[in-house]
Amino acid sequence: MGDTLTASRRQCHKKIHPLRESIEIVRMKGKDNKYKKLQEVFRFTEVRSWVAILTASRAIYRELELGLLSDNCSMPRFQILLHLYFDGPLAAVEISDRLLVTRGNITMFLRRLITDGIIKRVFEKQSSSKRKARSKFLLTPKGRRLFERIFPKHIGRVRRFMPPLPSQALHILAGIPTKLQKMLKRPSSRKPFSLTNFDPLKIE
Repeated sequence: MGDTLTASRRQCHKKIHPLRESIEIVRMKGKDNKYKKLQEVFRFTEVRSWVAILTASRAIYRELELGLLSDNCSMPRFQILLHLYFDGPLAAVEISDRLLVTRGNITMFLRRLITDGIIKRVFEKQSSSKRKARSKFLLTPKGRRLFERIFPKHIGRVRRFMPPLPSQALHILAGIPTKLQKMLKRPSSRKPFSLTNFDPLKIE
């Protein structure tokens, strides 16, 4: 009887322990001034805008990828086809730069696309006979037919999932990538963020 009661108490303690731990965390957060300051960071206009864009982007990306998968095409595969259709032939490094991924990841996708007969490798002659021919990739007739079949449906989904924003807001969104690239190329004039000189009351 005693052993059963002890085991029951231990089991009860296990259930209560996480709750006690959560309460203790809340108490620590309430006393921790750093936690309060960090929480205030979410009031920055730039941070709130970034969170909103990231959340919307993930939601739309998921829906668009589901639509592509219904046509047996993943999002990475579609993006490669997109660039090769409009700008090909392209070298592997050019594709990886446009998609902002590593050369290793692109190589894996390119091999699969070649196996499926969707793209092919071609060798571009160099001006100097001493330089090796540079390999590039382009769509096969099968790849072009595939892209021309799924692209209109994809654009239709993009337009359907985008919220009804004013034209001015859409132009601003369209210009974000260009502005970000320019900002990343030049040194920032802003001071590094620090809790020491951070004043929540001065947040814009």
